Amino acid sequence: MAQELCPNCFEPGYQGGSCRRCGYQKGYDKKGSGKALPPGTLLRQRFYIGKLLGEGGFGLTYKAFDTRAGKICAVKEYAPNGLCIRTADGRTLELTSRDQEMPYRAGLRRFLDESRILSRLAWASPKLEQEPTSKYFFCLGDHASTSQDFTFKS
Repeated sequence: MAQELCPNCFEPGYQGGSCRRCGYQKGYDKKGSGKALPPGTLLRQRFYIGKLLGEGGFGLTYKAFDTRAGKICAVKEYAPNGLCIRTADGRTLELTSRDQEMPYRAGLRRFLDESRILSRLAWASPKLEQEPTSKYFFCLGDHASTSQDFTFKS
């Protein structure tokens, strides 16, 4: 993906924070805590990260593009508030202190349990995918409006 793609519609033609195709404006994006992956990050040589859809106590959800399937999807990242920060490389999360390891691991178990439960639903496709530096599950579907619209890869 040599050209910069729009973080909303994933089409070429995104320049200066705006997209000629869909009208997306970077200035209207969710600001979040600053912990989000930057748009344009490629995970697993497959998932092109777009805009931040939401951020909660458990983690972050991104609009993304599955380059293998050629479809818009969502990626959920385990990044608990107050327990970890994004490092200078822009990809890795690290604990704010060693004292946070137990609560981090307890939350991670709940995050992975959630992905396993979702994978058991009739419309789900079970598969756990993890990056070595963080934990993600991938939500595949035809559009990325709500989490109920996806097949969770977990």
